[in-house]
Amino acid sequence: MTEDVGANDGPAGDGTGSDAVVTATARSAGPADGDAESEAEKAERRARRLMRRAKRARKEADEAARGAPATAYAASAATARPSAGEAFAARPSAGEAFAARPASALRAVEMPATLPVGTAVAAPAAIGRAAIRIATIQNCQSGSTGAYLSAALPNASVDQFRLDMPTWNDPDEQERFIARNRDADLVLVQPNQQTGISPQRLQGEFGGRVTVLCNLYYCGLTPDCVYVGSRARRVAGPLDYHSIIVLDAYKRGLAVVACEARFGGDGFDDLLLYDAHAHSLDTLRQRERQFGVAVSAVPLIERGWREERLFYTANHPTAALLARYMDEVLAHLGIAAAPVETARLRDPLIHANVLPIFDCVAEHHDLLFRTTQHYSTVQRRFAPLRQIIEGFYRSYDEASPDDLVLHGDIHPAYRADPARFGHLFAD
Repeated sequence: MTEDVGANDGPAGDGTGSDAVVTATARSAGPADGDAESEAEKAERRARRLMRRAKRARKEADEAARGAPATAYAASAATARPSAGEAFAARPSAGEAFAARPASALRAVEMPATLPVGTAVAAPAAIGRAAIRIATIQNCQSGSTGAYLSAALPNASVDQFRLDMPTWNDPDEQERFIARNRDADLVLVQPNQQTGISPQRLQGEFGGRVTVLCNLYYCGLTPDCVYVGSRARRVAGPLDYHSIIVLDAYKRGLAVVACEARFGGDGFDDLLLYDAHAHSLDTLRQRERQFGVAVSAVPLIERGWREERLFYTANHPTAALLARYMDEVLAHLGIAAAPVETARLRDPLIHANVLPIFDCVAEHHDLLFRTTQHYSTVQRRFAPLRQIIEGFYRSYDEASPDDLVLHGDIHPAYRADPARFGHLFAD
């Protein structure tokens, strides 16, 4: 993945916590007889009254979500606010407000306002005043992080070292990055094993200016997603990621059609892939504790994984999820952030591989959404499952058998039962 860090898309929203729907109702003509109120005017009055009630209800829902009394509503921007998901869930939908109106009120004009995702931790007047310097060291999640920081902190300058680029392990490049960022106000780093840019080395150089970020990795809904071959000898294929179901079928000598049939559910069951949700979250928790991550990403995933797609692949979070995570990091650090509307953010990772969440997985976990069953390759080209399987089979035919082994996060049950799963590790 080689997406460039996005330019500043600009902060979205006005930072005022405005209601989700603002209604402007046209006036009707005066009563025909000059005395009695016309039916149309009565209907409009009722509509305005209903909309005022809906607005008050929405205002109270906002206050309840923030835990603030009604008298503190105007000052709520100066206090910590709940997560984006919680605040959004507390709002009545525009559709509900619309349905509550009489038919005569259909002339009302709906003007959707911003539903902020960013968490304002200071009064709007203080947002973005300070010009701060931020240095980040991340993998392919850099692009989405850069887009969010540019929107949430308009006056900040962001310098990014990418662990997914060819120079990621070049000591000279690492030293040059550190040299030009010695005056950085904030250094954000993901755990990595590079001596020159490891969290331990950076903490020695920058002290309390270093914050360790989570490497958001979750394969619960794309549980067959794996790497084949070591990082130095990755096996090529039609995607950057492989499917353990395809690898298993190939090494067992199954035909393409038989392999495709295993995506109906049997393959996920036989390979214990329905366990991946709990296993993936447990592994992420352990890694966060191991590396001293400042803000855990696990609660964000737990809150939303059934309601919306949060990951395109195991290590490619959506821009919305990464924005919510970075929002919580800034709040943890006490940095005032402008509200950010994630729908307006660049989402670089959507242009890389996007794996389907197969219907059998969605049904097993009772998800409230479904995705296409096609794969999305680079630049949003869609491919059906059989085409992907055929592409991997051709790649495996050309690869060294020694390289056709799993690499990365392995289900512990696989190693515990080599008689059943040993073919996935060696011939």
